[in-house]
Amino acid sequence: MTLRWLRVLFLSAACVSPAPAEEPSFLLGGIQVNEPDHRHWTASLQVSGMNTVEATVYAFQGNWDTDHLWWNDEEPAVLDEIRQARAAGLHVVLVLRVALDHAFEKNRFLWHGQIIPDTPERIDSWFEQYTRFALKWAAIAEAEGVSVLALGSEMKELTATLPLGRVAQIKRYHGFRYYQKFLRKRALRFADQLSERHYRTRGYAGYETLESFLDARHAANMAWAKKAHLRKGGGSLRRLNERRGRLLERWRELIAVTRGVFSGKLTYAANFDHYDRVAFWSELDLVGINSYFSLRPHLDDRPDRQELLERFTDGWREIFNRIDAFRRDAGIEDKPVVFTEIGYTFRRYSTVEPWNHDGFTVVGWKGHDRKLVVWGEQPVDRSERELAFRALLAVHREQPSRLRGLLYWKLSTDVTHEEIEPFVLHVGAASEDPALPVLARFD
Repeated sequence: MTLRWLRVLFLSAACVSPAPAEEPSFLLGGIQVNEPDHRHWTASLQVSGMNTVEATVYAFQGNWDTDHLWWNDEEPAVLDEIRQARAAGLHVVLVLRVALDHAFEKNRFLWHGQIIPDTPERIDSWFEQYTRFALKWAAIAEAEGVSVLALGSEMKELTATLPLGRVAQIKRYHGFRYYQKFLRKRALRFADQLSERHYRTRGYAGYETLESFLDARHAANMAWAKKAHLRKGGGSLRRLNERRGRLLERWRELIAVTRGVFSGKLTYAANFDHYDRVAFWSELDLVGINSYFSLRPHLDDRPDRQELLERFTDGWREIFNRIDAFRRDAGIEDKPVVFTEIGYTFRRYSTVEPWNHDGFTVVGWKGHDRKLVVWGEQPVDRSERELAFRALLAVHREQPSRLRGLLYWKLSTDVTHEEIEPFVLHVGAASEDPALPVLARFD
């Protein structure tokens, strides 16, 4: 990506007349499901004690290892949501995302965090396109008074920008390979509890046996790992670190040119298991984390509320200790944290693997009974996520300057959205969700 190209891109984006963005305080709110009336949506957030709308806009990725990227020219619903939020006096956080298109067979069993173009030339081409996408929305964000712009979300491979040592490289690849075999072996032990309706992945449901499903999943992930980890050919560690250096340069260029267009706060929404592998936090204003941390790694007998609350509180303290240690080691203690996503399903065991809502997992390790969990078939239990937020609130109040925002995935004014969205939390005057009054106490 040339400096001349960046200047041209900057000038074309900067032609939009800016409107000053507000300085955010504590950002409390979230992203909607399918709200037809944005005025009612923003009013419901305010009634619920929230001050922030998280809006999002997508680019779309073809095969995971290419520079095939596209987006819609216009997003009228996103613009209307932003404008209604600003008219109501709410903050807006705008998150740029890339959706991996599962109509492409090569993407089966993969997710957007695994996108990584396979050559230096394709990486540069990908970022040239993505920068056009980002600057388009940075100019809109400036004009509409958006408070915070997140320049991406959960792009794990594309933001892996810290150099690797030899031992870390070996652990990274072989650990992934072992984990894939481990998942297959554990699942086969529960073959008698699963049926064809469980053998599906996004965009495809044609597997007739558990073995064929697991074999296809294993093959897809190992094909990805061999290519993404540059296992073919010599000098893989050198080439990996060259790629990481190139990615870091591209992200720094993107951040710099975006600052020429957008005067609000900039962040990036890192996945909970990857924020410590991002090397460009010092260039941003906020450390964004999609907070799907496990609060209990195994299943056990149903503990009482107090026991579960204490366990979750200890879990959050440990999570923040790790975040604080990373910020200290990286020299970014001055960068506050925003949970750019946090969410739990309304079903039992939602705190075990908070990112999971579909399919199945075998949960349990040494010393604990293994159990098959089919996530969508667990009984409704809203109290578990309520306790997770009570614990988070208690830990937050111990050091309130550290966390500057909490954005829930997904909020809705329509209780029937539970039929289509497992993470949904009902907001508004009619809400009876026990987590809502807890969330309203964050500041």
